[in-house]
Amino acid sequence: MNIPRQISFGFSLITVLLLLLSAFALFVVNGFMKNLNQIADNTVPSLIVISDIRVSLRDLEGDIAEYITATPSRQMEIDTAIRGTYGVIADRAASYEKLISDEKDRELFESAMSAVNSSRIEYEKLTKLVRSVETLDHIDAIDHLTSKVLPAFRKSIKLLEEDIAHNLSLSSEASAESNTFARIGWIGVLVAAIGSVLIALMLGIVLTRRVSWALGSVAQQLRQAAVNTAAGAEQMGNISSELAHRANEQAASVEETSASLEEMSSMTRSTAANAGKASALSSTTKSVTAGSQQTVQEMLTAMAAIEASSVEVSKIVKRIDEIAFQTNILALNAAVEAARAGEAGAGFAVVADEVRALAQRSAVAAKETAEKIDAAIANSRRGSENCAKVADSLNAILGRVVETDLLVAEIASAADDQSKGIEQINVAIGQLDQVTQANAASSQQSATTAEELRAQTGALNTVVDALVNLVGGKVSEDRPDTNSSPSRPPVVSSNSSPEPQGSFI
Repeated sequence: MNIPRQISFGFSLITVLLLLLSAFALFVVNGFMKNLNQIADNTVPSLIVISDIRVSLRDLEGDIAEYITATPSRQMEIDTAIRGTYGVIADRAASYEKLISDEKDRELFESAMSAVNSSRIEYEKLTKLVRSVETLDHIDAIDHLTSKVLPAFRKSIKLLEEDIAHNLSLSSEASAESNTFARIGWIGVLVAAIGSVLIALMLGIVLTRRVSWALGSVAQQLRQAAVNTAAGAEQMGNISSELAHRANEQAASVEETSASLEEMSSMTRSTAANAGKASALSSTTKSVTAGSQQTVQEMLTAMAAIEASSVEVSKIVKRIDEIAFQTNILALNAAVEAARAGEAGAGFAVVADEVRALAQRSAVAAKETAEKIDAAIANSRRGSENCAKVADSLNAILGRVVETDLLVAEIASAADDQSKGIEQINVAIGQLDQVTQANAASSQQSATTAEELRAQTGALNTVVDALVNLVGGKVSEDRPDTNSSPSRPPVVSSNSSPEPQGSFI
């Protein structure tokens, strides 16, 4: 357990002992007071009530004896007094019901009251006997008095005296028990007080030794920690000086890197601009190629329409040739019929010859037209084939232009991203330069802090010596030297160096 718990345990133990002692004392006092209250509130009032009843019975005994020999007027007075005394006895008996201590007390008192009631009954009989005779010779009344009334009185008085003796015995027992509690209380309190003092002394000695040992151990640990802290402060000062020197070199390297990155950033921005122009030219070429492809498609459509028209014209020429052939046949038939008709058909024969000649010229013209149309159709087909080839070439060119446009766009995007990345790297290098300068300043500040730490180590040694003296130990002579100053760190020669924000301590 640590020192606060040990002290708390000691005081808690003493407190528990005091509480136990207090509880024991309260138990003894409670028992003592209980017996005293029993005597004061029960036994003494019981004895008083029983004594009063006994005195009243003795008075009744005298009054009843006088009642027999008294004159009639005096008998009336005595009877009134006797009946009043019986009433008083009844009232005191009722009050005694609350003071009964145990079953024996109840049995004795109830037996005594039963004897008192018997005496009252016998008294009533006695009064009847006395009133039944007119002379003063009350032999029967006297005999009744001596045989019935007086024995009842004596029995009741005897029982009351036994009840008084019983209450006195109860009082003696309570008194003896009170004396026992008093003796036990004195002995217990004395033993508990001596034990508490001994336990408190033992706890004080043990706690004092343990606290002294613990504080001595803490003092030795503090001394060792002070030695280690001084050595660490000196080592931290040396490391801080070296760190400041390296931070300066790193700051110079960072500045050179920043300049190189600035040149790279300028070149990357130029490349990104050229890539953007190339992407724009590629987009324009793509638009022109798409327009040429549309024109070729329209020309293909027109050639197809021409070819279709040539086919239709060829069909018409063939029909004309067929008509000329039929006309020639009809002309031959007309000539044959005109020859058969002789002179009558001579004019018809001339017309038939002319129609035949016209049909032959039509056939020749139709043949020449068909040849020219076939040649036009062949030329149209060759033109359509060439247009299709041109369209395929334009499609291939358009595909290459699209791919080239995508590549140029990706190159432009990559160049732009590269330019942004280099700018971010340049910003990071600038922040790194600031951090490097701050590290250099912090290194110088750490060296100063190490010197202050050495001074505080000296103050800690002084406190440790005071603590050792407090616990009664011996002051050590091999304390670390805290007067020597550590090597000063080099001054950071940079214009962008931030100001130190204060000591770490």
